[in-house]
Amino acid sequence: MKKVFQPFQIEAKDLGAGTFTIHNRHHFITLDQYAIYWKLEEEGDVIQQGKLGVAGVSPSRKQDFDIDLKKAKVRPGASYYLTISLKLEEATLWADRGFEVGWEQ
Repeated sequence: MKKVFQPFQIEAKDLGAGTFTIHNRHHFITLDQYAIYWKLEEEGDVIQQGKLGVAGVSPSRKQDFDIDLKKAKVRPGASYYLTISLKLEEATLWADRGFEVGWEQ
């Protein structure tokens, strides 16, 4: 399978505190044109979600950001997934506003 370029990489820095690091993999542009969308799912049902800006992440740089994850009542045996995606804030010549350019889970 051919690997597609993803303009960012996200790593959990402190999952319990909701702190993550985003790495701008572009060489010449900031991540200002994107917004971070996140959702926490329990057994496929969205139980929390939100949107954050990604302003000020310079090319080839990393920056920490926080997601306000509220304490969820965890059910034993249930599956939980946190999905973080970047979407366009404005329409471009190649995609509409809200187009998802990549995601991490």
